[in-house]
Amino acid sequence: MRISYIVLLGTPKTLLADNEGKSSVITAIVTVLTLFATIFAVSDAFGQEQVSEFTVIEGDEIKNNPVAQQILQKIEESKRIMAELMAGKPILTEQQKLVEEQRKIVKERLEAELKRMDKDYESYTPRNSFAKFVSNVDPVFHDLYWDQFNYMDEKIKIARIAKQLALADGATYEEAQAEYIKYASLTRVQMVKIVQDLNVKHGFADQRIQKIFDEYGKLVRYENDKDEAVCYGCEYIDADALLAKANPDSVESTITFVSAEIQKNPDIKIESPRDATIKRLEEKLDSLSEQLASESDPKVQQELVKSIERIVSLLDRLEKLE
Repeated sequence: MRISYIVLLGTPKTLLADNEGKSSVITAIVTVLTLFATIFAVSDAFGQEQVSEFTVIEGDEIKNNPVAQQILQKIEESKRIMAELMAGKPILTEQQKLVEEQRKIVKERLEAELKRMDKDYESYTPRNSFAKFVSNVDPVFHDLYWDQFNYMDEKIKIARIAKQLALADGATYEEAQAEYIKYASLTRVQMVKIVQDLNVKHGFADQRIQKIFDEYGKLVRYENDKDEAVCYGCEYIDADALLAKANPDSVESTITFVSAEIQKNPDIKIESPRDATIKRLEEKLDSLSEQLASESDPKVQQELVKSIERIVSLLDRLEKLE
């Protein structure tokens, strides 16, 4: 009697990662299990008694038997596939593996090219360009200029974070750009206040004199200033001494300049854009929380919850901002 060995070696199908249903999972598992199915002992004579025999291959014979090696390879492949199935990891075909490898190579080349470009255009970055500009200014004013730059640079960083969060939340480009502009912009009142404080901080202005100007940087006008000369800051000078030097017989006006030694005031507090933004967002968060507590409309509640989540995300990013 001749005994034949028939080995059914199935090729496992790719299990899709999108869970197409129970049938796909069952098909994949059955396909894997076919790798272990073997049929032995088929008689070649009709009507003869069927006899099953098992040929045991062990030791060095396994290494020398090509059929045994093929079966072992399939078994190891099946183990790997089953492990990936159990872990929920999608199984990649050879074509998919090739595509992933090509993507990896392209990403590495892109990163290398970006690094090269960063090095080539390093001198044109905002900070380096500003440093080149400041180098042509009197060194006495360098600290003042850099404080102004750092203030705006921090506002830009905050604006970029707000824009990124808006895009991640599903906003359109126009909506995200509006968020960027909202956090990057600076009103005239804010700009005047910052310039005044920085000049006082670095000793280029007297804090008492700066208080004479209004929030728009203009001198306060009086109702009768057309008829009477207004002396701004006269409380800080000796008016009698100046009047004694005046020439009453002269028909021309005389301008007397009064100079005073102004010291730097490094302790003056200038609220950073980060701190100001956090304070404003926390106030907005409290207001939204109160509205949510008193709101009964489910749709409005949902919108309030989304707004609160966006503010919390932005606050979290700002806390980590350096």
